[in-house]
Amino acid sequence: MQHKERNYLLIWTGFCIALLTARMIYTESFEFRFMAFNLLLGWIPYWAAIATQKLRKSRLRLFVPVSAFIWLIFLPNAPYMITDIFHLHKYPSMPMWFDLIMLLSFAFTGLLLGFLSLLKMIQVFRKYPVMAKPISIFLLFTVCGAGIYLGRYQRWNSWEIITQPQTLVSEMIQILQQPNLLAQMCLLSVLFAAFFTLLYLAFYRPAEGAEK
Repeated sequence: MQHKERNYLLIWTGFCIALLTARMIYTESFEFRFMAFNLLLGWIPYWAAIATQKLRKSRLRLFVPVSAFIWLIFLPNAPYMITDIFHLHKYPSMPMWFDLIMLLSFAFTGLLLGFLSLLKMIQVFRKYPVMAKPISIFLLFTVCGAGIYLGRYQRWNSWEIITQPQTLVSEMIQILQQPNLLAQMCLLSVLFAAFFTLLYLAFYRPAEGAEK
């Protein structure tokens, strides 16, 4: 099952890269090249979830918290690509319909990576049923939404939580002191959380129940 799942993700990833490559060849430019990097970041939580599953069944299970932490801080990178649709009008060197299909393909692949990694983490911590509850999923996606906001508008990167924690804490305090920014972050986080949770309940929760 996991082999088919990975092949499906690779097909979608290949499709995204093919569209991006075709665009670069046609326009003779590297516009939207950042989408390839964003997609690579979107794969990290999926790999981290797989690593967590393997560590849990090995003698190295003490490292499960480390891989789970990596999964958590990189998880927002997967659904983050939805916001790249903001760039639809940025480069008019290609027909808009092509860019729309390309950006939607990247966004969809990112969502797949995020949801599938979440399902793997739920399996890892299945002895804690609360992890799979809709309210827990909603709260997790709220954190993702905050991460998406900080990445899109404050230009934070996931690894800066480790490399520049003091700077991030300082900037976060500044956001908390500005009601407008704080309200924007909270609203975006809640709306994204509601959107992602509804998608999860519609597509992945029934599949999870069928597997049992």
